[in-house]
Amino acid sequence: MMFSRDYLAGMLYAKAHPVIRVSKNADSALGYRVTMMVTFKLRGEIDEHHSALLKGMQRTLLQYRIESTINKKGLTIARIDSIDNLMALMLIAPNCGNNLPLEYRLKGRWDKFVRVWAFYSVGEHLTQDGLNQIIEILGV
Repeated sequence: MMFSRDYLAGMLYAKAHPVIRVSKNADSALGYRVTMMVTFKLRGEIDEHHSALLKGMQRTLLQYRIESTINKKGLTIARIDSIDNLMALMLIAPNCGNNLPLEYRLKGRWDKFVRVWAFYSVGEHLTQDGLNQIIEILGV
């Protein structure tokens, strides 16, 4: 099972959960670590149908150089280069509101993720100023 780019982007817009974590980390120069990932969780137990769906998503994601891991709860995208490719996929999907401004396309749960990704993707999360801005975006 394979999915089109538009179908995949639509599933990600609708069902994926972008996650941003700021946690204490003694190994970090700032004492905190910022972690970003995208999860696609399924409700209930993963049966044959769900397994086929996740494997199809994983194969389709790999076509766009997005590595993912299937686990007992669903699918996770956590590698930095894969998240970068995921953001590119979602921003170019023509049937996902591409004619709307970015702030409308990625509203809701993707809004903070996109704003934090702007810092994270260029390494600003490793500076005190970048960390402060990320914390401000998250409202922590």
